[in-house]
Amino acid sequence: MNKVLTKNDEGLPVSLDQLPPIAKNLHWIARRKKSVVEVVQAGLITREAVCVRYGISLEEFLHWEDRFTRHGREGVMVTKTKHFREVESV
Repeated sequence: MNKVLTKNDEGLPVSLDQLPPIAKNLHWIARRKKSVVEVVQAGLITREAVCVRYGISLEEFLHWEDRFTRHGREGVMVTKTKHFREVESV
């Protein structure tokens, strides 16, 4: 059983159990990015450990974290990236 430190944006407890499975060709949909960011922000795993675990760069993770913090789940949706870039540049 994992210790729960906080709740996610839906009011549910955050735990390591919500991390996506480790897979070679994991498709990073918004829900998975959101889960990873929430677990890191809850202090259950470090940014560096997530990057090693999933083979992503720290820069990529920081981008997800920034977008999620600013815009919520929609911020980490690939289809919304252009929209948020335009909004932030104004």
